[in-house]
Amino acid sequence: MKILKPLIIPMLLITSPSSFAGNNDLVKEVYSCGDDVIITMKDAGKVVIIQSQVGQVRTDRMTSIALTLLVSGKRTGYFNAGTPVNRCGVTGLVPITVLSIKAD
Repeated sequence: MKILKPLIIPMLLITSPSSFAGNNDLVKEVYSCGDDVIITMKDAGKVVIIQSQVGQVRTDRMTSIALTLLVSGKRTGYFNAGTPVNRCGVTGLVPITVLSIKAD
């Protein structure tokens, strides 16, 4: 067991949910640009919901989630990260298609 202990602790740290991109972040700003919505995260930087990729209904839902996160101060549960794009005069925006709220 003494041999396994040094191996188990680093594995737990590596595979913990908070180590995945998009977990446990704070929303600092939400704004629209045309049909798209740009969200500034504390750690992840700027992400974008591109309506032409996810549709209007999903854009509206994710915007609602982002605004809830902003005003409540709750943390993100998960959001996925795509390949950075340039939109609305901003370079390096990371497109997302999933956004969730983390329960306390």
